[in-house]
Parts: sequence; structure tokens; C-alpha cells
Amino acid sequence: PLSTALTHLRSIDLATSEPALAQYQRSDFCHVPRACVIGEAMVAWVLADALTEKLGGDSLREMKARAECKMQNDKSQISNLLDCAARHSSLVITGFMGTGKTSVGRMVAQKLGREFVDMDEVIERHEGKTVRAIFEMRGEAYFRARESELCAELAARDNLVIVTGGGTLVNVHNRALFANAWIVCLDASVDAIVARLNDIKDRPLLAGGELREQVERLLRARHDAYAQIEHHVDTTSKSVAEVADEILAAFENSNGPRTDADERGEQ
Repeated sequence: PLSTALTHLRSIDLATSEPALAQYQRSDFCHVPRACVIGEAMVAWVLADALTEKLGGDSLREMKARAECKMQNDKSQISNLLDCAARHSSLVITGFMGTGKTSVGRMVAQKLGREFVDMDEVIERHEGKTVRAIFEMRGEAYFRARESELCAELAARDNLVIVTGGGTLVNVHNRALFANAWIVCLDASVDAIVARLNDIKDRPLLAGGELREQVERLLRARHDAYAQIEHHVDTTSKSVAEVADEILAAFENSNGPRTDADERGEQ
């Protein structure tokens, strides 16, 4: 039999990583004397073998240097990911009315597992009135001021899917507020927009004239502002799911952030 030590040997508690004393067993009471110490030695051997295979090196000094180098590289990769997340903290969907912003935005938010914010809905809840009623009672200037305030508030938050009103990012100041967000503008043909809006009567900017003429007038007025947005998706003849998938593909190709919430949303 193996000889029995007269005292507990120094060891470490694997559960807490705190110093501890190895179990003491007398050889005349144990069929495998010092079994715990032997087990700990085997664990240490396996860990050392794994580190050697992972890091390489012919000495502890060389292995330590390689480990420090790897840790520095890992920190650099994490920093790059954080920088990417900062550049594209939220995904913003804008575009003319009738291009499908709200329906598409809800689906994109669901697929990413992110909070969805419809700016018009937020303003309506805060004011206790519909957008049409706000225009009629307080005027367009008042509504645009509330839009700008909400843009500033949302731009300070992360990992949102935001749907703006059709005229929100016509304002250059509002576009600047979302400089760190990933923005996509939804487009559609005039025929498609007119067909989608034909039975909708709550659009204040389309009141007072023939629908097609009003749509064409507003599109001309907003053309230059929409052209400032880098990413565009045409929704004509496409389903909501097709547009959402196209946005997500462009978002990922532009190095959009993939958070834990993003991954859970797709599972």
C-alpha cells in the first residue's frame, strides 16, 4: 500500500478556488490511499496539457507570454465589437407613407428580439390625440417640434427598432441625431403608394386634393432628403416578410451589431 502522510497536504478547493487542505486518509482504512490527492494531480495534468495544446511553448515563461498576447487580442476584438455596436446602436426605418414602415418594423424588431418604437404612436399616446387631430388643433409646426424632441430621446437609447413618420428625417437636425444609428428608407412606386392609401382618410398632409397629385407633390418635396439616406429598399410588389428579410440582410452586411438579444430573437 501507499504510505500515509501524517498531516493534511495543502491543496485548493476547485469549487471556490480558495486554498484548502487535502483530505487525510490512513492507508489502513482506505483501499486506495491518497485517492483525492491523486485525482487532483490528474486534473492538474489534464489542464496543463490543454493549455500546452492551446497556447504552445516550451516553457512556462513562453506559455505565459503567449497567454498574455492572446488576452490582448481578445480585448481588441471585444473593443471592435463595442465600436460596431456604438456605430449602429439602433435600426431606424423611414420612408414615405404607404411604404409599409410600421408592419415591416414590427417584424424586424421581432426577428432581432429588440424593442419596437413607432414614433407616431408614441406622440399620439403622449398628446392624447391622433396625428391628424394634432395637425388640426396645434398645427404641423407643433407636431414637428414634438418629433424632434422624441428623436433626441430615442437617439440616446440603444438596440431599438424605430419607425419614424414619413417627414421626420426630412429635417436635417433629426437626421443628425440618428448619426450613430443604421437607417433604411423604404420606397415604393407612386401607383403602389396610391393603391395602399386609397381608403385611408387620416393622413393630414394628403387632405385637400386629388390623392395621386398630393403623393407626387410630397415625394418631389422630400426627394432630396430621402436621397441623403444610404440604404434603400423598394417595397413595391413585395410582402412584409420579404422586405424585413432584405433589411436584415443589408443590416448584417453593414456590420450591424448582433447582440445576445438578436440571437435569441432568431431562435
